[in-house]
Amino acid sequence: MLLHGVDSRQSWLVAAFSSWFLFMACIGQRVFGVIYVGILETFHVTRQEASWPMSIIDLLASLSNPVFGYLCSRFSCRAVLLWCGFAGPLGIILCYFASDVTFIAVSYGILNGVSISGTMTALTVVLAQHFEKRRATAYSIVFTISAFNTFVFPPLVEFFLSTYGLYGTFLLLGAICLNTFPAAIAIASPLKPKTRSGSGSPDEAVALRDECKQRTTEESPLKEALKSFATLRFWVDSMSFGVMYLTLSLYLTLAVDLAKDKGVDTASAVFLLHAFSVGDVVFRCVSGFVLDSGVLSSDGVMLLGFVLQASALEVLACNANLPMLIIGSLILGCGNGLRMPIAGVVLIGDFGLKLLPLVFGGFALVCGLNVWVRAPLIGYFRDKHGTYDGVLHVVGASSFAVVIIWTVRIYLKRARTKRHSGRIQ
Repeated sequence: MLLHGVDSRQSWLVAAFSSWFLFMACIGQRVFGVIYVGILETFHVTRQEASWPMSIIDLLASLSNPVFGYLCSRFSCRAVLLWCGFAGPLGIILCYFASDVTFIAVSYGILNGVSISGTMTALTVVLAQHFEKRRATAYSIVFTISAFNTFVFPPLVEFFLSTYGLYGTFLLLGAICLNTFPAAIAIASPLKPKTRSGSGSPDEAVALRDECKQRTTEESPLKEALKSFATLRFWVDSMSFGVMYLTLSLYLTLAVDLAKDKGVDTASAVFLLHAFSVGDVVFRCVSGFVLDSGVLSSDGVMLLGFVLQASALEVLACNANLPMLIIGSLILGCGNGLRMPIAGVVLIGDFGLKLLPLVFGGFALVCGLNVWVRAPLIGYFRDKHGTYDGVLHVVGASSFAVVIIWTVRIYLKRARTKRHSGRIQ
């Protein structure tokens, strides 16, 4: 194995530090289900109002992705990660001074949302640059390790809430999240081989050639990326992952309160998040090996993931006893884990590595459009009708629609392959 470059020892070292960074960077998002209950008990607001910080996180995580996509291509992924590693924890710490939910929505929501946006964009790009043969495996390992934060921190945050209150919890949680900073220092894109011109080449010619190359790399990918945004493949990819991210954010926000509504005490309700995390972690690990070994294509993984998601949401909606809720959470985690690591793989397969920073920005922007329906959805079903079951049914129906779309996509792709092979013969 090479020491530096693509698929080298340095690549796996970068993957290890990427796991560390993502593990810490997503804590604020992962524990919001517990923070959500703390906000309800501290400020006595409606559930729609209490859900706004999470909605803003996802909104900003999507809206700012095109900006970070450009910054990663213009400057470096390391610079983006250093900034994000400071901004996210700062937003949590500032909530210590909050006097109402609006302050929390602005500080916790905006700074964490922007931080997560830059984190996901930069890590997706830098891992794609470092790996070629084992790209899906690398994504799988990084996202698997990061998912372990759901085992550790929800019970810890619940302990912080009961011991130090909501404000003390914000300080402690922000301090823990600052551990992203050391990992960011170690993450960098692979070194590019340097080429030297002959000794007789004039300096002006070298400068002109470099300038032409720079203009080509700055203008051509942007035009190609803009063209890709008009393709059906882009919108299928974006809307599909949008439904997945909507389900994930809703469940992380509502899981504890959903269980309490069905008669489960808070201490036991946390086990729903544990069950989700078990399925999520195991299938994140499985996903990369399944793809790299050729057992399933990325399209097949997407289809299977949405089948599991649609089934799990109906199990959660139609049952009130703790064992069935845990089973539903486990299945939902399995479906999420299958698809979570492969967004970069799907986009690279459809649009290529060169366009990934810019295409990923547009992709994430479209994925985040669901944020506009999240809080009203919670408010309509829980605050007006007294139950989250309607939320689960709506998202379950959306997941089933995506199952149909990916079934058609797989069928059409196989039909094209058969026609092409028939022409060759």
